[in-house]
Amino acid sequence: MGAFVLKGALKKYTIDDNGKENILELYIENWWAGDKESLLQGTPTPYYIDAYEDTELLVITKDNFIHKLSKLPFISQLNNVLTERQSFHLMKRLHSSQTFTAEQKLEQLQHTYPEFFQRFPQHIIASYLGMTKETLSRIRSNSLKK
Repeated sequence: MGAFVLKGALKKYTIDDNGKENILELYIENWWAGDKESLLQGTPTPYYIDAYEDTELLVITKDNFIHKLSKLPFISQLNNVLTERQSFHLMKRLHSSQTFTAEQKLEQLQHTYPEFFQRFPQHIIASYLGMTKETLSRIRSNSLKK
C-alpha cells in the first residue's frame, strides 16, 4: 500500500545491525509516503515508517492505484508531479550527502524545508542529515554566533 499525507508528519527509516535508526525521508502534508517499489512490485519493504504527529493518510492499494491512473487523468497528472518532486528531492539529497559539509547540509535543509525544524525534533533532523545530534547542535550554535 501507498499513502498520501493529508495531515501530519512521518519519518521513513531503516535500522542497522547496531540498532541505530537511519532516517531516509521525512514526510509532511502533500507528500507521497511509502515505498513505491514495494507498492508497484508487490515486494516486502525493508523500511519502517512511523507517524511523528497525529496523521491522516489517504491509503491506496496497488490495484486501486493502477485503476485510478488509467481512469482518472488528474490522478495520473498528480502522480507525475509528486513523482517528479520526490525524484528531484532525492537527487538533491544524494548530491548533498556526498559533496556537502555538515554545515552546508544543514543550510540547504533550512532553506529548502524550513518547516521540518518546527515539525521534527533535533535528533530526527540530525539522523536525516547523516550526523549526530551533538554535531547538529554545535553547528546551529556556531551559526548563531556568526
